[in-house]
Amino acid sequence: MDVEPQKLFADLTSFSKDEKKGPTECLRLMEILNRFLIEEQVNSSIIDLYLIHIFNKSHGLIRFLNEITKNKNLKNAAIKGVEILYTLVSNFDKSRLAENNVLDIYSLCINIIQSDAPADVKVKVLELLLISLQKYDICMENNEVSSVYQQILASLQNALKQKHSDTGGSKDYLSQKYNYYVSNSKEIQLLFVRHFESELVKSKKSQYVVCGFFTGFSYYCEIYPLDDKTDKVLIQRLYELLKILVVPKDRTRIGNRAAMLFLANNGTVFRGPMLKDYKYWHNKLLNWLNTGDDDKKSWCNCFTSLFSNHLCVFK
Repeated sequence: MDVEPQKLFADLTSFSKDEKKGPTECLRLMEILNRFLIEEQVNSSIIDLYLIHIFNKSHGLIRFLNEITKNKNLKNAAIKGVEILYTLVSNFDKSRLAENNVLDIYSLCINIIQSDAPADVKVKVLELLLISLQKYDICMENNEVSSVYQQILASLQNALKQKHSDTGGSKDYLSQKYNYYVSNSKEIQLLFVRHFESELVKSKKSQYVVCGFFTGFSYYCEIYPLDDKTDKVLIQRLYELLKILVVPKDRTRIGNRAAMLFLANNGTVFRGPMLKDYKYWHNKLLNWLNTGDDDKKSWCNCFTSLFSNHLCVFK
């Protein structure tokens, strides 16, 4: 890369204050840095040098993102910046990032989730947060670390109450991994179902939102499973939603597939109503055989799980 890291971040800071050139130049510099990290073969010492600047408290990428995320004119640069952090977490060895670097990423995510940053930026931040939680397991004996995790959970739960549905996956992965922070599991379950229902009544449903809900709720049910005796009303509401989603209506079906995976993993609690409606499920699931390969795979996994693992629903 032709631009030295110190100059690159100095230019970022300068252009972020330039209303005219800022949006174009900040995005250009972010794209240069991104290409450097994903395309060029560079030695370890140069990467370490760039990491020092990326996480520098006075002029680094974290500081830059904290300062610009509310500026809608710099939204594209902010998105690219978050994608760079995602690349660092996803592609680099765990040892590359120090514990303090990961905590800085978490703090950035908390700040953006709690802010009035554009929705597109928040979606990218939630993807970054989820992969960071999945990859790094920081010692919880440190009070500072424990406090950060509690702040993450609180900010995600608050965002969920405000119907920022993309929070589902991150919040429920965190709830599953650190379940001792969760004191109101039933309230969170009901929040999810309300959001399922509000999304599905829309004329234009977002398959990605539906996918986020079911993926997140699947994480949650691994540690707080549904009880067919105490959660009857909740299970019935979920069942009605699943009956809708077993019928794909959009070309993009990622939400339908996530719903069928949820059904496959939790089929036992739906055994009663599914037995009553066995003809409906038989016909609707068979229709998935006329869909694409990914959809057929979802159908196969769902049908196999229901038939073999969940008390033989269709027998």
